[in-house]
Amino acid sequence: MERTGPTSSTVPHEGRDFFLLIFFGIFLSMGLLFFTIGLSELYRQSEFKRRSPEAIGVVSNYFGSMEILVTYTTATGTEMYAMPGNVHLIRPAIGSRIRLWYNPQQPLEVVAQGGMPSFMLGGSLALLIFGGVGATGFYYVWRARQLRRWLYEHGQRIEAAFVRSYWIGARHGKSIYLVRAEWTDPSTGEIYTFYGFLGGASLLRQIKDKVVVVVLIDPDDPRRYYMELPE
Repeated sequence: MERTGPTSSTVPHEGRDFFLLIFFGIFLSMGLLFFTIGLSELYRQSEFKRRSPEAIGVVSNYFGSMEILVTYTTATGTEMYAMPGNVHLIRPAIGSRIRLWYNPQQPLEVVAQGGMPSFMLGGSLALLIFGGVGATGFYYVWRARQLRRWLYEHGQRIEAAFVRSYWIGARHGKSIYLVRAEWTDPSTGEIYTFYGFLGGASLLRQIKDKVVVVVLIDPDDPRRYYMELPE
């Protein structure tokens, strides 16, 4: 087995990694941005409650999937029908009494107990979806990049036997294949399986003609590897 030297300048896919890190970073930023906006709406709702008079209302109807209509009486004795500015994941039953806060200058502006700002719900979903995709993608791209750089500086280069390829789709008119190779550790007799992605049928033919695939492995743990495939 050949041990590689410090060749970080020749590490492949650095540009692709940078693009992917930016891409997933944008997803993460979008999720955080929408969640932050939701938190600001939650804070404004809390301030509205603190500054506004309180009343007891009655749930009189439903609208949509999370909106309610309430009836309440202002401090001046005026009966009002209003739709709270916050939504309820679990709506209170029609006819139930509920605490609410209203704007005396604009009595239709109401916030009901137990609800949340509609944007807070959207912000939470954005954090879960966009933030989750962004954070997960960023982490795996960064980890793969660090592993690849480490292997090019400290790993060992071996030749694994090509086993087969799997067509997994096409991108920009080029077929993408998952390449599978196997290698038997001569010191332990243990068989390791390696996978890598390859773009283009002509490059796949090169691999099939050579019969072997070059793989960089961690000498202490061959499960940490990077398959060198033609580009």
